[in-house]
Amino acid sequence: MHKKYFKRQHKAPNTFDLSKKSLPHVITCMNVAAGVLACIFGISGSYTTALYCIFAAAVFDFFDGLVARLLRVNSPFGKELDSLADVVSFGLAPALALYQLLKSQFPDIGGFSFLFFIPVLAVPVCSAVRLAKFNIDERQGTSFIGLPVPAHAVMWSPFICAVGGTYLPAGLVPINFQSIPDFVLFAMLTVLPVLTALLMVSELPMFSLKVKSKADRETKFIIYLAVATVVLLVLFGVAGISLAVVFYILLCYYEDVFFYVIDGFYEYGKDSELLANE
Repeated sequence: MHKKYFKRQHKAPNTFDLSKKSLPHVITCMNVAAGVLACIFGISGSYTTALYCIFAAAVFDFFDGLVARLLRVNSPFGKELDSLADVVSFGLAPALALYQLLKSQFPDIGGFSFLFFIPVLAVPVCSAVRLAKFNIDERQGTSFIGLPVPAHAVMWSPFICAVGGTYLPAGLVPINFQSIPDFVLFAMLTVLPVLTALLMVSELPMFSLKVKSKADRETKFIIYLAVATVVLLVLFGVAGISLAVVFYILLCYYEDVFFYVIDGFYEYGKDSELLANE
C-alpha cells in the first residue's frame, strides 16, 4: 500500500534546470544580487553606488521578462521569483538608503527619531503589497494599476543621492538641496515617501510602457515620455530621472487632458499646413 502511494506521488518540477528555461531565472537572480549590493551600499551611506546598483537591478528586471517572452518560457515560478527579487531591489534597498540619509541629515532630532521609521517601513511594505496584488490581479495584463515598484525606486534613488550630497552627473541646471530649510527637507523625506508608497497600492491606472503598434495610444505616450526624459536628463543630469517618473505619474493622472492638448496642436498644425498649401 505504501509503495503504491509513493509511486503515485508527482516529482517536484525542476524549476532551475540547465536549459533555456532557466535563463530568465538567472537574470532575475542577478536582479537580487544587485539589490543586495544596493542595500549594503545604501545603509553604509554610499548613495551613488547604491543608485547604480538599483539601476542595474531595473535593467535585469526588464530583461528577465523580455527573455522569458522571447523564449516562451513564462512560468509561475519565474513570476514569483521576480516579485521576491523586486521586494529586495526596489522595496528594501531604497528604504535602507533613505534611513541612512535621515540619520545623517538629522542627527540631533532627539526623541522624534521614531518618525524615521514611518517612511522607511512604508516603502518596502507597500512594495510587497503592490507586487502580491500584481501577481493575482488579472486587470494588469496590458496596463498597470498603481505605480510600479521599480518606477518608485528609480524615482527616489537619484533624489536621495542629490540630498545626500554625493556625486551625480550634473546637467545644465544645478540642483542644490543644501539651501533648503531643515524642517522643509525633513517633511520632504518623511511625508513624500509615504505618499508615493501609497501610490503603489492605489487604483490609479497607469501605462505599462509596452510598445504595441505605431498608432497605439500607449506607444505615443512612450514616445512623449522618452522625449521628456531626455530633456530632463540634459537639464538636470541623473536627478532628471526622478522628475521623469514624476512626469510619468502626472501624465497617467491627466491622460485625457494631455492627449487632448497634444492632439489639438497636431490638428492645428495640419490645418495650418493645408491653408499654406492652398
